[in-house]
Amino acid sequence: MTWVGFPVAIAVGLLVVPAGVRGLADAGLVRTNFRGARLAFPLGAVLATAALVALAPLAFLDDRADLDLLAPELRRWMPYLLGVAFLGFLDDSLGQGERESAPRGWRGHARALRGGSLSTGAVKALGALALAAYVVSGRGLESWRYLADVALLILATNLFSLLDLRPARAD
Repeated sequence: MTWVGFPVAIAVGLLVVPAGVRGLADAGLVRTNFRGARLAFPLGAVLATAALVALAPLAFLDDRADLDLLAPELRRWMPYLLGVAFLGFLDDSLGQGERESAPRGWRGHARALRGGSLSTGAVKALGALALAAYVVSGRGLESWRYLADVALLILATNLFSLLDLRPARAD
């Protein structure tokens, strides 16, 4: 009966996301993306909220109906997922955005940090590194395996982040 989780999560998403988008738009929280389309912002916060809300019925069904819907390791990964979502929101909301002077890429943020400037992109990178080190810890891994797991997690997160180089780009 593990198939039950997917339709429950989709149903919650279909309720929460449109309401969240309307709420953002009604509050005037919209941005124009690079194509000129006006999008609710921060849409990522609405998607993260929908995922969190979906945990409630899934946790209830997992515990009370013994459906085995939530992997026990999910508790280990939640701080990373929520933390990275928050750091991305922080960078999109408070970052320098499209300005020419904004540091770009790992080298650009490192250069700005050496120059005494802490960009929101550097905060996101350092925060993701700290979160990765935290969630990988406590598993009794050898040093090389621990570092490899942290590096893999950071690189995968960076790859995902490259899909949205500019706030409100994805539509």
